[in-house]
Parts: sequence; C-alpha cells; structure tokens
Amino acid sequence: MRFVPILVAATLGGVSAPGCGRPPAPTAAQEPPQAEKDRQAVRRVLLADRELAWKRDAIPPGATPSQVAWAVGRYCDDLERLDTSDCPADVRVAYRHHAGAWREAEAAIRQLPEDFLDGLLKGAANSVLRGEPDGGLGRLEGGVRRSLERFRDTRIEVEKVAARYGAAL
Repeated sequence: MRFVPILVAATLGGVSAPGCGRPPAPTAAQEPPQAEKDRQAVRRVLLADRELAWKRDAIPPGATPSQVAWAVGRYCDDLERLDTSDCPADVRVAYRHHAGAWREAEAAIRQLPEDFLDGLLKGAANSVLRGEPDGGLGRLEGGVRRSLERFRDTRIEVEKVAARYGAAL
C-alpha cells in the first residue's frame, strides 16, 4: 500500500516541479541564430530583386529608349519599395548604391534619341548649341557606358556582401 502514494507523489511532483505550470523556455534550436536570420533576409531581397529584374527585362525587342527607360524606372521604383530593414547595414548600403546606379542608367537612357529623326534633330542642335562635332553622340554614349559600368560595379558589391552572409544566388 505504501507503494501507491509514493507513485502518485512522484508522478505529480514530476509534472509540476520542472516548470511550475509555465511553458518551457525557448531553446536555441527554436530561435535561429542571428547569422541565419541575416542570411535569410539577404536571400529574400536577392530573390525579390531577381523577380523584379525579370519584369524589367520583359520589354519587347526593338524597344525605344523611352520604353527602356520607363521599364528601368519602374524597376527602380520597385527596388526603392523593397523592404531591406531586416538586412544587415552593409547589405542595405550596397543595395541602396545599386538602386542609385539603376537610377543613373535610367537618366542616361532617357537622353538617347528615340529614332533617326529625333537623333538628327538633337545632333544638329548639339552641334550648333554645344559645339559638339559628333552631335553629342560621344557624350550620350559615354553617359550610358558610365552608368552601366557603375551598375556592374554596384552589382558586384551586392554579390560580395551577400556572399559574406552565405546568401549568394
């Protein structure tokens, strides 16, 4: 008979003693470490950027510079709305520079002539008003080239920073 009260006491004691009615404290296995949170946040941003780039690149072949600039402008708007608040600071900075490079590319593309007649008129005006012997073609091409180089450099920086967090695509 003594065995039953000891068994009941041990069972009740085992149930209420460890937590005293409170849920168990979260363990490290339940909460991912900060490095994993950072990796997931950076990867989420890179995947969202990839999706936005597919939309940007969906312009038809033979699009005019204004159509390309419009697509790039929409892409820039989407990049600026992309939430990077849970990313590490160096990722946010690199990504902000990258978005700025795209804005510069948009501005450079907008300056290009739409068609032959537009190029002829702008070229004549640039020759007379600015004294550019090539009608401004070298300046316009140089602007686009510089903005695309800046885009490439900032993209490389974003990829380097993402790789530091193990989030490269």
